Amino acid sequence: MDVDILEVDPEARHQVYKDVIALQGPPDGTILVSLCTSGPDDYFDDALIDELLDKFANFGEVILIRFVEERMWVTFLEGYSALAALSLCASTVLGKTIDIRLKSPGWIKSLEEEMSAERICGSIPTSASSTLLAEDTDMGDDDYDMEGGF
Repeated sequence: MDVDILEVDPEARHQVYKDVIALQGPPDGTILVSLCTSGPDDYFDDALIDELLDKFANFGEVILIRFVEERMWVTFLEGYSALAALSLCASTVLGKTIDIRLKSPGWIKSLEEEMSAERICGSIPTSASSTLLAEDTDMGDDDYDMEGGF
């Protein structure tokens, strides 16, 4: 199938970019886990950490954990994993209720501001051809083989 696009609607394209970025999750991929109670037995012991990591593994690859004050910071390889892990907020793990928040709750607004700045500067291509795919590049009539010879 070959389709020629004569005109691109910049607003529709911008909305598609926003939708795709929103699905990707925050670029830092980090959540903050805390316990909802603060009694003498309410801390992140080894059993709780292991159980949480097992649960987080269902959402994606955890690449880093660290503790800052009373919180466990968990960084996923992919931002969408952090979004998915939010579903565990207010759940009980080993008898302890956990709270989960994004490290960067305003990440979508920041990316939208960045995209708006890019639109003003004109860095998003507006032509109908895709320069990323080199569809408008003339390769000439020479034959090329996969081994690098001509």
